[in-house]
Amino acid sequence: MGTRSTTRIYEDGQLLLALYKQYDGYPDGWGQELKGFFHKGVFVNGFNGTKGGLEFNGVGDFALLLVKEFKQGTGGLYATTESDRQEYNYIIELNYDKNDYSKMEYSIKCLEEESYLEEGLIEIQ
Repeated sequence: MGTRSTTRIYEDGQLLLALYKQYDGYPDGWGQELKGFFHKGVFVNGFNGTKGGLEFNGVGDFALLLVKEFKQGTGGLYATTESDRQEYNYIIELNYDKNDYSKMEYSIKCLEEESYLEEGLIEIQ
């Protein structure tokens, strides 16, 4: 029996992607992998590949690169619905500053683990 979880990614309040993970969904497992991947790259405005390293050209690009990073063959990680709830439920919210689109507020949280919360401001490169 696995520790099941969901992950929902929102951009300016709109759901972009909902995922169901069948195993290792606890905060010290999948939760840390989510945060690690989020901090592994930088958000950019327009891909040019000259900065080196992992670049997220917007929130939609981040969401699909997250799937690419963790989906390995059949099973394990699935697309799901916004209403799906499991043992652990993660929410990644990214909201552009309406006055300055070179900045974005973010939060990464687990609904069942208050201490997991991380919030901050991203400077889009």
